[in-house]
Amino acid sequence: ELIVPQTMAMLRAAARLAELELLRSENPGANRPRVSALGVDSAVVTTGARTLSLSPRHSEIVALLVNHPGGLTGSELACGLYESEASDSTIRAELLRLRAALGEDLLGSRPYRLLEPVRADWATVLDRLAEGDIAAAAQAYSGPLLPRSLAPAIADLRDEIHEAVAAGV
Repeated sequence: ELIVPQTMAMLRAAARLAELELLRSENPGANRPRVSALGVDSAVVTTGARTLSLSPRHSEIVALLVNHPGGLTGSELACGLYESEASDSTIRAELLRLRAALGEDLLGSRPYRLLEPVRADWATVLDRLAEGDIAAAAQAYSGPLLPRSLAPAIADLRDEIHEAVAAGV
């Protein structure tokens, strides 16, 4: 028998949802998705029992979406990711691939956004600084955000985090 790609995608999505529901029922709040992107070129996303290494471009997209919980339009994402203009089809293609990797239960559209609150290592650093816990912030700061990224919005965020850490220390 042949299995069509749509059937496999549906089975994978059902398995992911079942896995998330089991984890939620065992320990509510503990399975909040996490993103680690400090000091590495590619972010790592952990959702429940799944750990996923993202491509550099998908890492940039996820970092931007974490920092904009209300979401971003395709044009806003393009401005944050590319120095020159990018076509809408380029952004849509990247987001389709990212949705396939993360799952439809985490990445929404219109506007593009993360559907669950996500803990990010750089946000933890900024939170510790805001609380005045400089030692914890310095310990959590494992390096610059996506250091090789040339995306304008990532470079701005990386500079903001670095300056905050430097000022705190």
